[in-house]
Amino acid sequence: MALVLLPDAEGRVWVIAETCAHCAEAMHQAKVLSGGRPLPEPTPAVPAPAVSPPTIPPPAVSPPAVPPPTRQTVIAEAKAAEGELARNCQICAAEALPAPQPKASPERPDPATARPAPTAYGGIAVETLRYLGLVQAGHSPEARLLALLITLRLRRNGTFAMRSCDLSPLRFGLPPWALEELINCGWADAPFAEVCAAGPGDRSIQCRVPELAGGLEHLGISPAKRSHVNAWAMHVICHPLLANRPAGVRLGAFYVTAHCDASGYAAIPPRHMAKLCRYTSRDLALPVLEALLSARWLNRLVPGPQAGDPIKITLARDTRRFAPGATRHPAPAGPCPPSPIAVQGRGYEIAAWVDAYVARHRHGPPTRELLAAHCERAPEAPPWTEGMMMAALQRLAEDGWLRIDGCRWYRTRPGPTYLRRLAREQATEQSPPFEAKHSNVLRSQHRPSADTETQALRGLWAIPGAAAVLGPCPR
Repeated sequence: MALVLLPDAEGRVWVIAETCAHCAEAMHQAKVLSGGRPLPEPTPAVPAPAVSPPTIPPPAVSPPAVPPPTRQTVIAEAKAAEGELARNCQICAAEALPAPQPKASPERPDPATARPAPTAYGGIAVETLRYLGLVQAGHSPEARLLALLITLRLRRNGTFAMRSCDLSPLRFGLPPWALEELINCGWADAPFAEVCAAGPGDRSIQCRVPELAGGLEHLGISPAKRSHVNAWAMHVICHPLLANRPAGVRLGAFYVTAHCDASGYAAIPPRHMAKLCRYTSRDLALPVLEALLSARWLNRLVPGPQAGDPIKITLARDTRRFAPGATRHPAPAGPCPPSPIAVQGRGYEIAAWVDAYVARHRHGPPTRELLAAHCERAPEAPPWTEGMMMAALQRLAEDGWLRIDGCRWYRTRPGPTYLRRLAREQATEQSPPFEAKHSNVLRSQHRPSADTETQALRGLWAIPGAAAVLGPCPR
């Protein structure tokens, strides 16, 4: 029950009445004073969550589409892999032939076709060495070599000009104390300190040799020959084969060359050589000659049977032109044309060799090895060019003996002509047994049996009168 307040029709009088709670709620303008149903508590408003704008995901970036490899790409990769396997073939590495050695040049040129050398001053060089030995110019190989070079450069009045750079490795390659040794022994008269102080670009210091103030005519060196002899000696002593060699070795090379004949041969007395070259021992001539042999200045060295016997030597081919009176090597007549590659009529043989090579190595043979195994080349002819070898292979490919793939030598295979001929030969080798067996079968099929022959003979007696002629019929 509920106590409600109800207005009248005009709204002036209010009536308090007791009614049920449901009726109180149904009455218009009724005010519930007490006893009504409790009103529902308002639910606190919950703020709606902020709706963020929809996020649009970035479009997925797909990786670039890789096109499938084409047939040409697959073929190219297969060819490259096959070429790598062919280059790393273990069988080819094990059977590789050693590199051909260059052909040795002849020892002596033909005098009939050689041109004579314009100058030969061996006698002058020998007399100069003897003079320096008599006057004792220097007590070491370095000083004796410097005395030789100074003597060949002297002017008519016995003077010469020198700076410190003349002793450098680019010129004489001698130490400064060699000049000081010549000054101390009294052979040369020069201000040693001024010479050492004069460098490149400075004025040359004038020096003199008192014993040679009258000239060099007593040594056989005239003013007209002096420059030529000096140039010849400088070419020998400063030769590239003797670069960075000791002074004793270079002086020994000049001594040996001066004593050689026109063919480059000489018999060197070791004690005389050690005396003129100022070696500390007379037994050092042989080690110097061995050093010249290792430097390729000499081509042959034959010591004597006993110590002190002459040592036989021969100049090398490149140094023989320095021998007194030597002849120059004749100029080559011209390049020899390369020999042709003869493959005509040898197609089956070459194709069979290629077939066996491929079966063993699993790749084709190199072009040069293929042609060298079947075609001969003249020893003096130059090697075959790439164009010549490719032309020979192309000729074999046109005839069908080989199947080539351009410059890819490892893809060389036997051609269709060889394969057809090989199949015919194999069929011919196998056909006789089959024909004999077939003929035997035919003979056995058409051979009449004994019963058939007997029946045929009995049929003869069925002819009227046959019994009177042939006798009784056999049973």
